[in-house]
Amino acid sequence: DSLADGDVQKFGFAQSSPRPVLSVKMRSGFLDTGLFRENVLAAQEAGASFITIHPRTKTQGYKGGADWNKIAEAKSLLHIPVIGNGDVTTPEKAVRIVRETGCDGVMIGRG
Repeated sequence: DSLADGDVQKFGFAQSSPRPVLSVKMRSGFLDTGLFRENVLAAQEAGASFITIHPRTKTQGYKGGADWNKIAEAKSLLHIPVIGNGDVTTPEKAVRIVRETGCDGVMIGRG
């Protein structure tokens, strides 16, 4: 399946776009999430077209559950689309992450 016309425009993928699409994928932090708010706002301010949040810290790796609350936090802070990622291993979890966080889309990385 391809993106619907509305999705193309929503995410700025139109070929006539005057600026290139810039996406950012980030974790919620390195050692902790203390700079999360500042980091997502900086990505938006720097011109990101959309951002994908993997809500685990770098030191956490893939251990423990993804903190989907961080995706919801990013969604509440930003006016660009937010893509949710982390612990999405079934179609049901994809629906759940959208419902619980309000994210604009889902990225599946493993599983």
